[in-house]
Amino acid sequence: MAANTLGRKLADREPEVKIFGEIYRRNARVKILNNFSGHAGQDDLLNYITRMDGKLRKVLLVHGEASQQATFKKLLLETRNTLDVLINQPEVTVTL
Repeated sequence: MAANTLGRKLADREPEVKIFGEIYRRNARVKILNNFSGHAGQDDLLNYITRMDGKLRKVLLVHGEASQQATFKKLLLETRNTLDVLINQPEVTVTL
């Protein structure tokens, strides 16, 4: 989970979290199950992108830690060096 997200704060067992601007005390025990994910993994995403057969020209990475985004960008460019791969940052402007 990315830093400063609700999920990360709960995983870090912070005693209080903010949800929609309101502070809530965490009254639950937190158990981390790293074997399950609702997201496609790096291999799944890479497979999906490489099957686009040249139709895809630009990829904007918006999810995950910055180091993970940088690693995935490098992998994408090694696989498809014609892609324009951007990592989302406040100063990045994207033209579609």
